[in-house]
Amino acid sequence: MNRLRASLLQGSILALAAACGLDAQAQIASPPPGKALVVLYRSDKQPVAARVPVIANADRLGDLGNGEFLNATVNPGRTFLRVGDRILTTLALQTAPNRTYYVLIEAVPGLTPVRVEMREMNEASARRVLAQSRPAAAGAVAAVVPRAPAPVAPAPAAPAPRAPAAAAAVPLAAAPPPRPAAPPPRPAAPPPPR
Repeated sequence: MNRLRASLLQGSILALAAACGLDAQAQIASPPPGKALVVLYRSDKQPVAARVPVIANADRLGDLGNGEFLNATVNPGRTFLRVGDRILTTLALQTAPNRTYYVLIEAVPGLTPVRVEMREMNEASARRVLAQSRPAAAGAVAAVVPRAPAPVAPAPAAPAPRAPAAAAAVPLAAAPPPRPAAPPPRPAAPPPPR
């Protein structure tokens, strides 16, 4: 009976850890069919407290702090990454369908504003760091695929003007009845014969 309880407790703890996002390996899934997955993770040699914005193909993924990662699902082909606020660091990747790419982001200590370095890494070294990382607070998974333009919603109608409170107590006179429409013009008579 105690073995059963222990195994149930262990299974519950693992399920809870995975549900809370504590298992980084579970957070890094394989890309959807026909897409590529770019995993951007930050690991500073000397921790820098500042968070840096991360952009992939002109779509903002979120802000990345030390020990955090973001996933971006992208279309195969040229992928442009930008990291930083006032000082930008860029990296271009040529991605292929059904592949995962790992990009290390590292803050340079002692510089204000924060400057980062970025480089592509192999899976083995990335997974070691990612095992100790957590998803970024701004959402760990972002899809960076071309989107159809959003439908334009009609503008809401302006509210009807309200009468002042004092005027509301006075009864309004009835509107005059509408005027009858003028009869259509008669066609001109033909000229008399000569």
